[in-house]
Amino acid sequence: MASADRFDSRPRFHLAFPVRDLAEALGSTVISLPEWETVTTKLQGAQVRFIIEPQVRFRGQPGEQATCFFLDPSGNVAPRGQLHLGAATSYASKEMYERLVIPDQEEAEQEISVAHRWWTFSARFNVAPSQSVPIVRMHNGESEAVMMRWGFVPSPVKGAVTKLGAAHINLRVLESSKDFGQAWLHGQRCIIPLAGFYVWQRASKGFRQPYYVRLVNRLVFGAAAVWARAVTMDDDVIESCALIMVPANKLMSEIDNVGGKMPAILSHDEYETWLSATPARARTLLRSYPSTRMVSHAVSPRVNLLNLDDPELIRPAT
Repeated sequence: MASADRFDSRPRFHLAFPVRDLAEALGSTVISLPEWETVTTKLQGAQVRFIIEPQVRFRGQPGEQATCFFLDPSGNVAPRGQLHLGAATSYASKEMYERLVIPDQEEAEQEISVAHRWWTFSARFNVAPSQSVPIVRMHNGESEAVMMRWGFVPSPVKGAVTKLGAAHINLRVLESSKDFGQAWLHGQRCIIPLAGFYVWQRASKGFRQPYYVRLVNRLVFGAAAVWARAVTMDDDVIESCALIMVPANKLMSEIDNVGGKMPAILSHDEYETWLSATPARARTLLRSYPSTRMVSHAVSPRVNLLNLDDPELIRPAT
């Protein structure tokens, strides 16, 4: 199916499988070649055109996912029930906090003092689960900075790691969770340096408007997280992490109008305590960050495309 011309004045929306209508915005998906052929046939029959050519890889190939943007020929979101896309299997999460903005390494090291630096990274503007993020943790009584998979993979691992893993864990179930509880009790806490993050607000007809959120007067800030080390059946070691979520403050509640939570953000003077204190003491630091110290603005739906990673993603939508 050929790419359509871009119509900047027309509404754009993200679509993934399985969905029952073009008004529902989800994420990415894994589909087979026959499923994709079925989907394209139905799209052609509904006279739906691509704004951006879809990136499609099929089962058995690396990076199995398909992410598509669609445009109804009328310029409007297609009505509910107009198009049912079949039985493709989606692994995409409906959670709202699954894209991060990472500062460059120099900025992160200015914000968080580290004894041993093993990480190497540059600024990122669209980090998704299963990708690497920089983290700071304690090791043998000293802080170290390493790269780690974002998306919690608990141990033991049975078979190959095929799922994204939980990108975050709610505070209220952190200690009681079978997977996260052990990491928490063993003091496997870490800090992810961030420049900001994206939140999707559910608007009318299922459309989700992305917002970029950052802090006031803090170019870089540390988000509380837990980490784990897992060993696969092939003796591969996977180190992974997940953000800890706390109740949303006023600003986050207005944006994330269905989730009611936000990342646990640490003050600069809380970093050492978070990394080295007892679990009971560390837990006292997990609270909602003041909304008066945060700002947000709507951004382009381009952020929905996993292959895009540039500073334009965080610019205010026009």
